[in-house]
Parts: sequence; C-alpha cells; structure tokens
Amino acid sequence: MTIPNYWSEEWLRDEYVNKGRTKHDIATTEDVGPATIQKYLTRFGIKKRGDDRKYKDEEWLRSQREAGESVRSMAREAGCNHSTIVKYLNEFGID
Repeated sequence: MTIPNYWSEEWLRDEYVNKGRTKHDIATTEDVGPATIQKYLTRFGIKKRGDDRKYKDEEWLRSQREAGESVRSMAREAGCNHSTIVKYLNEFGID
C-alpha cells in the first residue's frame, strides 16, 4: 500500500499554497473528500484561503441544489457546518 500524498506536509503545502490548488481539486485527485484534505491542512497548520469558501459562491450553491445535493452533503464538500450552507442559500434566495 502506498502512502497518500496528502499525508506529507511538504507535498500538501506545495499543492495548496504554491500551486494554488483547491481542497476539492486535491481531494478529487487523491480520491478522498475535501474534509479529509481540510483535516490535514489543519493538522499541518496550513491556513485556509478565502477563494476556497465554496459556500459563498452563488453559482456553486445553485449548481449543487440543481443536482439534488443535500445541505449536509454540500457542507461536507465545502468543509463547513450545514447551518453555513443554509445561511448562504437563504442569502442568495436559493431553495
């Protein structure tokens, strides 16, 4: 069994900070959820970037709802609490 790339602080820092990849992009490549990548970012003390906050992206929220995603699954993907998703869905008038 090979060790996942995201277990390496150096690799994760390079991908997230230096290359500017999103948690979602890294998670997809590594075949894990964004929450797993967030866990390792936190463990290594790598700070969140503002552009990584999907829940503030009206287009992303709309596309997720149109695809039938639940609030909880959206929260998992965005790495936030479900109440945060509800707040922004309401703010953008999305059912």
